Amino acid sequence: MQRITLKPFFFVVEQKKSNMSSAYVFIMSSLNHPVYRTLQKKRRHLLETYGLPYTVVMNGEVKAVNSTYPPVEDDEVFYPLAGYNPSMTLKFLFAVKMFFRSFRRWEDVPNYIVRLNATVYIHFPSLMNYLQQLPREKVLAGPVIRAPDATFVNGMIMIFSKDVLRNMLSDKRIHEQKLLHKYDDVALSLLARPYGEYHDMMPYFVYGTTCENSSPDGVYDLKRIEPYKWMFRIRHETSKRRSDVLNWDRLMAHFDKEVPESFTSISTLATPLHNHYSLGLWIFLCIVGILVILCLVYCTFS
Repeated sequence: MQRITLKPFFFVVEQKKSNMSSAYVFIMSSLNHPVYRTLQKKRRHLLETYGLPYTVVMNGEVKAVNSTYPPVEDDEVFYPLAGYNPSMTLKFLFAVKMFFRSFRRWEDVPNYIVRLNATVYIHFPSLMNYLQQLPREKVLAGPVIRAPDATFVNGMIMIFSKDVLRNMLSDKRIHEQKLLHKYDDVALSLLARPYGEYHDMMPYFVYGTTCENSSPDGVYDLKRIEPYKWMFRIRHETSKRRSDVLNWDRLMAHFDKEVPESFTSISTLATPLHNHYSLGLWIFLCIVGILVILCLVYCTFS
């Protein structure tokens, strides 16, 4: 598995051998609504608990040349382009390009890049178990939408095998304004289509909180939802987003009561220098070791 310590626009990688599929998660977010930052704080806890490497890719409008850029957390990068299209497509491709450039060897790149929208709750152990069933190459997975004018993967979650994304970045169509100004999930699906096969995740996905699975105020009723569902859209238009955080908390309490024992075998575990809790323990052990050596020296020469 990969252990990646993230700084803005820079990735430091240590390779750990494993037969399990590895993944890196990109969360697409923006400054459009404060609820995104609130949800990300909660998602951060889950990602760190399960040991999954990730980056939050933010974008938003900077109104003046001398305006101050918004503060970013250590796990965030900021792409200064406002709006949805083409910025939603471009900021993801930009982040992936920088991500690939941080690896010395292609074989060190994680097998899959997972693109999540800010308004998606996902049970990460189920995601990792799903990835183990996929081929290692030619994969574009997610909830497949079959519309009259196009078949594409819904942008709430898109999973790319690394070879597909590498081919997309070399595709000449990446510069076509006509393509980039389509909805981001449509544009990315069209770019990926020649290089991969669709894997439909719709059976595991619950889309929208205005359906029969939720109450009138937009809160999911978990008793109505099939037990094999593990991906949820968290966005309620009519409640002015008041139900979003409540939905997230209810889902997290339901799915993530504790870290499953079986998941630790495929998680990316922190080394002492890549986790501040482990780093503190490392320093403490060093101090204890020094004290023991000093005591031995004192006893020897006293």
